[in-house]
Amino acid sequence: MNIAIVLLALIATAFAQLRGIAITAPAVGTDITLGERLVVKVEKHDTHGLPQTDLGIVISITSLVDKVARTFFNGSFTPTQHNCTGPPFQNFTIVPTGIPTGAADVTVTHFFNLTGDPAVRWEQDQVAVDVFSETQAA
Repeated sequence: MNIAIVLLALIATAFAQLRGIAITAPAVGTDITLGERLVVKVEKHDTHGLPQTDLGIVISITSLVDKVARTFFNGSFTPTQHNCTGPPFQNFTIVPTGIPTGAADVTVTHFFNLTGDPAVRWEQDQVAVDVFSETQAA
């Protein structure tokens, strides 16, 4: 009985660590400037092993200064295959404003359903960036 519980816990942990999305731009440590366009590239990986329906994503930036998340995109996620070697992806252009300067996290939250399962599931990826004002970047 104990072996079965341990085995189930290990399987659940492994499944929970699978990421179906990845932020590949901006890179970790990127300097972003308030008021300037920022491209967020989100790749979709097939890690769940089952067909799924993408419901949408939310792109936000959380300042580590005031711990407030600000949403810059909330909408559909329709990644497409751009070449034969890489995973499907979608680029989103946002314009960060109203964020304190300093360390921050860009976070993408992906909402989806697994085929045949009505439950809404979600997963996240994030990258650490540095936010500068227009005058600091000049």
